[in-house]
Amino acid sequence: MKAITSKSTGWLIGILSSATFGLIPLFAKPVINEGVPHQAVVFYRFLIAAIMMAVLHGAMGGSFRLRKKEIFPLVILGALYTGSAMLLFWGYSFMASGVATVIHFMYPFFTSLILFLCFRERIGIITIISMVFAVFGVSLLMNLWSPNTELHIPFSGFVIVLLSGLCYALYIVVVQHSAVHNMPGRLLSFWVMLFASIGSVINSLIAYGEVMLLPSVSSWINISLLALVPTVVSNIALVFAVQSIGATKTAVLGAFEPLTAVMVGVFCFHEQIEAMGYWGIILIVLAVVLTVMSGQIEPKLRDYVRHLKRVITSSKMK
Repeated sequence: MKAITSKSTGWLIGILSSATFGLIPLFAKPVINEGVPHQAVVFYRFLIAAIMMAVLHGAMGGSFRLRKKEIFPLVILGALYTGSAMLLFWGYSFMASGVATVIHFMYPFFTSLILFLCFRERIGIITIISMVFAVFGVSLLMNLWSPNTELHIPFSGFVIVLLSGLCYALYIVVVQHSAVHNMPGRLLSFWVMLFASIGSVINSLIAYGEVMLLPSVSSWINISLLALVPTVVSNIALVFAVQSIGATKTAVLGAFEPLTAVMVGVFCFHEQIEAMGYWGIILIVLAVVLTVMSGQIEPKLRDYVRHLKRVITSSKMK
């Protein structure tokens, strides 16, 4: 019973992780509109998130001590987290953000492929169907198939955004299959954010030779909320979900990220959803329901296939 409760909590936390991550545009767009470069936005986001995590973890009596075998995976996680954010922002300069979101959302496939090739983890047919539904649903939601959508994508831009999805997939896999797997979410998130802030400040210095100061009180408020909600909350929830339900299912639940981002656009920035977008929402919800129910559906499906094989074999013998 305890395991079932933990699994149920894992599903809910996984949805919370992706939904809060989808709030990035709500807090990032006003800062970018004030002329702050993407590199600086990412740096402040990670730095403030690291400070918040340190305060939270310390207030709860947590230790910041690391074992030697945990240091290297944390550095890798910090680099992957930074790389995913930077590459996705870079990709926006090559194509519409909706198209970039769809390409980036290939990461559930990358996650499953890496787990299969490197760890021999079986991919169930229901999970594969869920991933197809999720990606197609996201493409409809992002208006990718509209005749008015500009689909010319430079190959270099496609590769850059695809790499952002690969970085995120690797991040999820490393969380599950490394020495940090059982590390408390608060501690893991603190070190990841700290290393990510170091990586992003280096990137900003290379790009501009400096880190631009935020120009207003409102930009500091938005950056703080960006650090708290779609970074601290989202990352702690992501770690918990991966530890509870696994990397592949957590990745599929990531469909709530673009769904939330679109809802933010509709209700906060007065954007409109095309008619096909509603079909996209239905497909995304269906993908999530299938993923959640896969543990019950797949055994019955396997039993049915075995029964069907026995029937066919019996009929041939007759």
